Amino acid sequence: MVSAVVSGLAVAGLLGLGAGCGPVSYLRTVPLGAAGAVAQARHLSAERLAPYELTAAEEYLHKARELAGYSRFEAAVALGRKADEQARLAQRLSVERAALPAARRAEVLGPAYAEPPPAAASPAAASPASDRPASKAPAARVPSP
Repeated sequence: MVSAVVSGLAVAGLLGLGAGCGPVSYLRTVPLGAAGAVAQARHLSAERLAPYELTAAEEYLHKARELAGYSRFEAAVALGRKADEQARLAQRLSVERAALPAARRAEVLGPAYAEPPPAAASPAAASPASDRPASKAPAARVPSP
């Protein structure tokens, strides 16, 4: 009888730890959820198309990691959820704004954002060294007597 009660309590305790334990919730929410959502938003050019939402997500994520460092997992999880929410909003806005025609994009985001982001230049497409201006060598220093 006693061993059945003890084993029942042990199983209940293990289930309780796995379901709502602070570090487990933190790991599921912040590094696996919010950090991935922020990375995906960056991949979708949110720095340019949804800068406020991305910045909010990055700051919430930073603060969540800081609080987890002090073992304040409940607050870290709450901030991780806010970071995830803002990052997903940045993703959605980036996709919507990238699909806008150039004239409408300029209307919504301002004239600097009318054109799509420039494609990343490949190293092979870089201009040859002869096109670059010659750099001046620093003047020789003469030691003072």
